[in-house]
Amino acid sequence: VDLVWRLHHGLGDGVVLSKCLEELCEADEAGAEKPKKDEKKTERKRKKKTNPLYFAWLSLKAVGKVLALPLSCSDAQTNLKAPMDWRKVSPEKSYSPSLTMSLPLVRSESKKRNCTINDLLTALLTRGIRRHLLLASPGVAPPSSIRCLAVVNTRRDVDMSAFRAGRGANEFSYVIPRLPTGHSTFPPCLSAVKRDMDALKSGPEAVVVREANNLVKNMAGGSFVLKFNCDYVVNKLTLFFSNLAGPREAVKLAGARVLRMYNWVEPMMYGIGVSAMSYNGEVTFVVSGGKERAEGVRKGIEEEWRELVAEAESGA
Repeated sequence: VDLVWRLHHGLGDGVVLSKCLEELCEADEAGAEKPKKDEKKTERKRKKKTNPLYFAWLSLKAVGKVLALPLSCSDAQTNLKAPMDWRKVSPEKSYSPSLTMSLPLVRSESKKRNCTINDLLTALLTRGIRRHLLLASPGVAPPSSIRCLAVVNTRRDVDMSAFRAGRGANEFSYVIPRLPTGHSTFPPCLSAVKRDMDALKSGPEAVVVREANNLVKNMAGGSFVLKFNCDYVVNKLTLFFSNLAGPREAVKLAGARVLRMYNWVEPMMYGIGVSAMSYNGEVTFVVSGGKERAEGVRKGIEEEWRELVAEAESGA
């Protein structure tokens, strides 16, 4: 049986979603053991974030980036850039192929390459997009980078009682990382992704965006301004990327074990929507945005992952 759960986007930041699922479901005794955090690494990150001069410099950079975004150029026009009219639903538009990977293997590969799971998955997506663009437009070099919108959590803690009372749904924010599609091999692509992700995680960009949106929203006509700005900015980007962590342990719903869990992202005004969700020892990519484009990106990610696994098995 497949269960489709439609949620408000405020729950889709990767933290609250897991809490909601845990409240609705019961833990499965056969579930996987939770991985342990690297306490030393967490402490180093905390000290770096609390350096006042470093944080002030990052805050200025974040404000400048947010102010410059509406004035920036649109992503290069590619096979993925053209949005689809999602008001007219059709089987071709709703076609969303998926790809499942072993989470322990993904974790092992990320540890071997000294990066996070998020870094590795983002690099796989980037390389998958490059492969698709090369096949879709023979003889045309892919752009050096494309941008995506990614939702992130900015809450210190998740209080589900506040959500049940209708509060806290908009305590999430977003960032706009660049995916370096210009690299012809995986290692430099991963290095560029890791560098960008480290800067986003250590900086206040997500908080600056959240507070700016809240400030504008409370002004007269703020909702109209936010919608106009959102539509204007989104049309400059190529995709929406959602990277969510489901429950770390297998769960049961109505007495039955949930075997697989994945998230579908509606592309809306973007060219494509991509979701990566981990659950019960697996990571599942779902790509949406029209049959040809979605299948092309999914196949590109699969081929890139297969090469990485083969390289690991050969001991290269």
